[in-house]
Amino acid sequence: IISFRSYTYTGFNEAGNWLRENAEDDAIIYTDSTRAIRIFSLIDFYENGGRLKGPEKTKDGFEKQLDDEKNDVYLIYDVWEAIQPSWMYPMDDNKLNYITGLGFQMVKIVNKQVPTENGLQEVPVVVIFKRL
Repeated sequence: IISFRSYTYTGFNEAGNWLRENAEDDAIIYTDSTRAIRIFSLIDFYENGGRLKGPEKTKDGFEKQLDDEKNDVYLIYDVWEAIQPSWMYPMDDNKLNYITGLGFQMVKIVNKQVPTENGLQEVPVVVIFKRL
């Protein structure tokens, strides 16, 4: 269990670095992994004057959040974080279609080697979407 749990924050270093180098200075970043993204991106929580926010738990709530945003918007999907809204976690074709239907496009996929039934496999662990 301990060995498997060591993979749960895999990919946040790369995702945080990518956001720091590529996200616009005024872009809002929605993630339920705010602490991990904050550590590696050096972008603070919205409540502290930063740009990291948690997405609303309902589709209607999230769509309202998006309607209120005037700046660029990023959405972070973490394959490990079960507290993410049910409209996005666990990811499947319908949820991906919903997210892309809101105008988001994948701009960064962080792949890492993780243990599977077939041994170590390279799989997506963090996906960064941007609303276009």
